[in-house]
Amino acid sequence: MKKQLKDLKRGETFYGAGIQWTVLDHSRSSQGLPLRTFVVSTDITENRAFDEGNKCDFAASTLRAYLNGEFLRKLEDELGAGNICEYVIDLTADDGLPKYGKDSVKVGLLTMEDYRRHRDILPPIGKWWWTATPYSGLDDYNSRVRIVYAGGSSYYDGAYDGGYGVRPALYLKSEMSVSVDDSGEDEQTPEQREMALYEAA
Repeated sequence: MKKQLKDLKRGETFYGAGIQWTVLDHSRSSQGLPLRTFVVSTDITENRAFDEGNKCDFAASTLRAYLNGEFLRKLEDELGAGNICEYVIDLTADDGLPKYGKDSVKVGLLTMEDYRRHRDILPPIGKWWWTATPYSGLDDYNSRVRIVYAGGSSYYDGAYDGGYGVRPALYLKSEMSVSVDDSGEDEQTPEQREMALYEAA
């Protein structure tokens, strides 16, 4: 079933480029009309190092280069280049130091601030994944990046570690048509269902 992205509510999911995405927020015009929609992959898309040179600056990372190169080209082929909007990521470190500034991208990662804001609709997925947020702006920690653990808590690790998952985040034009599951079945991944059962017990 097809719907316009603007008609999906926060927390609802859709499919595009072979990936399931979760709607996080709609940016609205002064008249209240949705213009852009912030989305993140519902599950990880793959495991990769944050930066092969072990630096915590997302703007200069090998992961950013991949997401805005090869990965973006695939998305543009499937979703339409005009539907993917450029946006700015605030790379303020988790300790509040603004050493790494901001970065303009088409495909990014959630920051820890994003994760906290949308934690109510981002359940644990049973896997570890990167955020875009440096652990600290202090030089002693210039290889440490904030990650989210399998159970939903946060920690940090070295940027060179290739064992963590990637959950791309991006803004799409709210007028675009997307595919949604209208079967009425639970859209959670098997890992999410398992975690929900575990937490309920």
